[in-house]
Amino acid sequence: MCPDGHKWHICQAHWVAVLTVGLHGFDGCSCPATPEIKKLYDEYWKTKVEVHGLLDRGAVMRELFDYHNMLMEVPKVYCHVTGNRISKPNTHATAVISEHDDRQRDDLDTAIAEAIEPFREAIIARHAMEPQHSREDHECDECTLLAETKPPTKGDSA
Repeated sequence: MCPDGHKWHICQAHWVAVLTVGLHGFDGCSCPATPEIKKLYDEYWKTKVEVHGLLDRGAVMRELFDYHNMLMEVPKVYCHVTGNRISKPNTHATAVISEHDDRQRDDLDTAIAEAIEPFREAIIARHAMEPQHSREDHECDECTLLAETKPPTKGDSA
């Protein structure tokens, strides 16, 4: 029975009971099924889990099996694409995408900094041999590049 004293009827709070008893829809149960939940059930789940207006226990079990599989696998993907920053399967897609984009930008910034570092070191070595580069008021494109870039440090994304 549900908390309202009814035989188990399908509602958001009682999906697990579907696995153990036959259920016959929302009608008549005062369990907390909001209009939004009812609408989702009617538009999405009803055709997947009901046959002739009755809940098909096998169909519900297959849907729950698929849902369980998703709950186990989605966190692995989220962790991979966000560098272990997000793992909750119910995280909104926009948050995962944003975190992934941030990670990609950080990785790109680090790769660029690492790629230009040998050139930076060569400029510094050459400038050390040219006296005009030791003056504080000296400006050239190479000095501007040196001032605008910094070498990557361990554990720091540029």
